Amino acid sequence: MPIHRSAWLLALLPVSALAGHGLLNSFNDLKWLPAAGRTPDQWNYRLDQLREHSALLFAEDDDARLTLCLDYMREKLAEAEAMVSRKNTQAALVAIKNYHGYLDRIESLTGELTDGRASSARLRLARALLEHQYMLSVDYPDLPVAPRAVITTLIDDLGKRYTVLRGQLPRSDGEALFFKEEEVRWSWEMGRRAGEIPP
Repeated sequence: MPIHRSAWLLALLPVSALAGHGLLNSFNDLKWLPAAGRTPDQWNYRLDQLREHSALLFAEDDDARLTLCLDYMREKLAEAEAMVSRKNTQAALVAIKNYHGYLDRIESLTGELTDGRASSARLRLARALLEHQYMLSVDYPDLPVAPRAVITTLIDDLGKRYTVLRGQLPRSDGEALFFKEEEVRWSWEMGRRAGEIPP
């Protein structure tokens, strides 16, 4: 993973402060966003959408559909970042719209599951939303200033969606996510500060 300009901010904080917020290990097993494949600015992007919808249609069960949606959400984030990097805001918004489509689909799916399975699905989604906010916040300072406004909006929206979802989790699950929540909050604050530094 490339070194980001925000990394120097980490060096300014004492190790005890980092450890106290869980920042040394809460995302240590994180799988970063994949390289963007086909993107919304390409003529054959629609083929990828058809492939994804077909895979969801023929998925063997709800768990498989949930996994596919989570995978596709990661792909859409990678596409959005790639489009922002190329200063193509409209194409980035297409990727973000598709991201929200899969997020909405998961939320609808959890509403149809039985209690135990619904709780498990909500926990998976909650973890994913925290991971997505974290990765976007880390990458944020390295994105072009003007077009990255769509990323700011996305992070803020994911924070609101997460807050609603968090209220639906059992207390034990919510408490288990505390350190990740703190790291996301801290990372986004640092990302915005680093983003204010001229390149």
